[in-house]
Amino acid sequence: MAALSSDPDPAAGGVPEPKRKGGRRRLVLRSLKAAIAVVLLAVLVLRIGWQDIASSFASLAWWWIPGLVAVRLVGLFLQSLRWKLYLDSHGIEASPFRLFRYSWVSRFFSNFLPGQTGGDLSRVLYGWDETVKKSKLASSVIMDRVVGFLGLLLVAAVAGLTHLDLVEQVNLGLWPWAAAAGALVLTVLITMRAPTIWAQHLARRVPGAALRSKVAGVLRDLAVHNEHWDRLLGGVLLSAGFYVVAAVHTWLAFLAFGVHLDFVGVLVVVPLVTMIMAVPITVNGWGVAEAVKVVLYVQLGATGAEAFAVALLGRFTLTLIGATGGVIYLLTPGRRPANRERRGWLFGPGTT
Repeated sequence: MAALSSDPDPAAGGVPEPKRKGGRRRLVLRSLKAAIAVVLLAVLVLRIGWQDIASSFASLAWWWIPGLVAVRLVGLFLQSLRWKLYLDSHGIEASPFRLFRYSWVSRFFSNFLPGQTGGDLSRVLYGWDETVKKSKLASSVIMDRVVGFLGLLLVAAVAGLTHLDLVEQVNLGLWPWAAAAGALVLTVLITMRAPTIWAQHLARRVPGAALRSKVAGVLRDLAVHNEHWDRLLGGVLLSAGFYVVAAVHTWLAFLAFGVHLDFVGVLVVVPLVTMIMAVPITVNGWGVAEAVKVVLYVQLGATGAEAFAVALLGRFTLTLIGATGGVIYLLTPGRRPANRERRGWLFGPGTT
């Protein structure tokens, strides 16, 4: 009789127990996040009143929506230009239009998968030739994220510290000072080689030789960006432009409902809301972001129903961007490595 083995039979579709436990744990965590989001949204609707929310949507000038989507696309283009800076640091050539397309597709994965990880992974895996090193792509995406966060902090600090009356109006007295301190610390960290060297030493403790090698490779490639101060400055300026565009989107969304708010007040609030949305309390920040927007925009002069309606309209325009990104992904020939040589009939060649 053959000896019994604890290993699963691949042909029988067996799954190791640790993997099953990890899968169940992730499912439970995602279910909990979804439940929290549903509860928060239900509480908001009950507190505000669905009749008032419906009344706000009745006043919406729907012809504003194409313009709002266009503003979103402008912001997305600025993000793709920022990403290009850090690809250039590795000598990876790609046209702005090509990166805009990749960034657009990444919005599909970000909006329709839990968290931002899916979108970032798609930027590393989607559309690139096999000769392009994944560690370089990953380091460019990480640097893009870090500089984007630095831009968020700088916009919050500058807008807040130059308009302290609006900061006090929305009860965010320490927010611009905290943002300024965070921007200073982050600037020091990303302009020094020491943090990446420390991280490389810590990477030696990562379990598994293959994973350890990949992490070390990404960290080595990440250190390259410390040598390009001009690209760091350019990325910060593009990040600032992105958050100004995001504030324009929110300001115009209120105008679509016939509500006039102070633009600088919106500019003070938008970076904070964006940062809170990234905290993994719920799925993609659902419920949490809406609650924060209601609390803050009410203090700028909107009603709770108007603030909640604007929050939902913002989700709607993001969903439109993400859905069209999914269409672009599906219609792009050669999105699979085996078919890349056939790319080009609809969205142009894969090379620049």
